Amino acid sequence: MNKVKISVGFGEYPDARLLVKSKHISQSMTGNSNFPTPSPTLAVYNAAVLAYETALGNAENGSVNDTAIKNDARATLENLMQSLGLYVQLNCANNLNKATSSGFDVHAAPTSAVVPAIPSNVKGDAGTHTGEVDASCDSEPEADFFILRYSLNITAPVWVVMLAQKSRKYTITDLTHGKDILISMCAGNTAGVSDWSDSTTVLVY
Repeated sequence: MNKVKISVGFGEYPDARLLVKSKHISQSMTGNSNFPTPSPTLAVYNAAVLAYETALGNAENGSVNDTAIKNDARATLENLMQSLGLYVQLNCANNLNKATSSGFDVHAAPTSAVVPAIPSNVKGDAGTHTGEVDASCDSEPEADFFILRYSLNITAPVWVVMLAQKSRKYTITDLTHGKDILISMCAGNTAGVSDWSDSTTVLVY
């Protein structure tokens, strides 16, 4: 069971506090040897921080449309913060010092909670369009969210980790018809995140 838990809930943060926190995480993760390959990348994350900062400034005395743009930018940033926090959770090796070096808030996992089991029956089917794969796993009663990763290289996997979501069904797009990919999933809740499932090979149609 995870000894430490990364806090990835930012919905209650006021706008200004979210900006400060997102910048602190960026500074803490930049050059952090504990987390050398963050997912999402810091380039993607920092672009979202900048977009939110700009939109927040425009919305202070702006129009209704400016506020809507700010809200969209905030939603994008929150999703990326959550995904980055889960990357830290999966790669901190239950080490409190490593976890806190990320800039995220860290809490002890509740002793009454149970980390979800590793997702079972992970599979991929042809998507609606050419070059798409619909991936899924069986339901997991303890899971609050799922994460999918995939690799275009099946012999020496280089994983692309998708954003965490409540649904256990994902669609992977922009793949090459006729090629094999690997997929794997994990599940999480307030107590922590499961290990990754065994990799499954899927042919892209």
